[in-house]
Amino acid sequence: MLTYLFRNFMWHYRFDVRFCNPNKGNEKGHVENKVGYTRRNYLSPMPVINDLAELNEQQAEQSTEDRQRTHYSKDTLISELFHEDRQALLPLPAEPFIVARSEMATTNKYGEIKLGNEIYRVPQAATSQRLFIKIHALHLDIFNESGETKLTTVPRQYALDVTKIDWVAHLEIYVRKPRAVEQANCLKAFPLVLRDYILNADLHARSTRVKILVKLLSEHPLPLVAQTIERANALSIDPEDLFTLRSLAAYQKNSKNTEPIPETATPLAVRNWQPNLERYSLLQKGVASDD
Repeated sequence: MLTYLFRNFMWHYRFDVRFCNPNKGNEKGHVENKVGYTRRNYLSPMPVINDLAELNEQQAEQSTEDRQRTHYSKDTLISELFHEDRQALLPLPAEPFIVARSEMATTNKYGEIKLGNEIYRVPQAATSQRLFIKIHALHLDIFNESGETKLTTVPRQYALDVTKIDWVAHLEIYVRKPRAVEQANCLKAFPLVLRDYILNADLHARSTRVKILVKLLSEHPLPLVAQTIERANALSIDPEDLFTLRSLAAYQKNSKNTEPIPETATPLAVRNWQPNLERYSLLQKGVASDD
């Protein structure tokens, strides 16, 4: 049975399908061979990438370059054979098919929505606001109720990249609701030192510390802020002294491990000379050596 989304995919690109029989791998041997060819030539050794989109782009470029080889049996460039095949193909639609499903959701009093077992913070939305959600494989596109205005795009929980999370937007609401920060979804992604920094304080101090983190995170990336709080703990700095913490963060950011400058102009005999301080010790006692 075809799903509704797959039928839309067929109608968008105007093609029909013919499925193989279950448990009949021999009926799709050509596809299996192509998968093996791609794995051996493009994925071995395993490539280092930043995201899936980058890998897809890289694979597309490699596949295009691969068409410049001669077909094993037709003694013609694969690019020329592909050009001939395209004459029989329908033109592609002007817009690509959007592979996503849609749902409605309502924000709770913390500005969060729940999709399945996943909770997402939507700082651009008001509390108890109805939202139209387009659910993609790796991210959510979030619109107002009518779907006319896009509010934000957030990564799926299993595709989180802590370097791309808007920590300030996630934390600001908890300045006024310090007790609720214990249930904050973003807290799970925090380094332990920052979680302890917030949760080990009483409610009044917790509100102050959340406000401090909001300020620090608006100026510095998360790893540097965590490093700053850890260093402040080691130096017994007041955890609620924003001025000192900002200064420490700036110092941490600008400090670099200085390496000794290589110096080759001085003769080796002089560079390796070790002074004998014994005679100076004798002079302090009022005794001179025979030397």
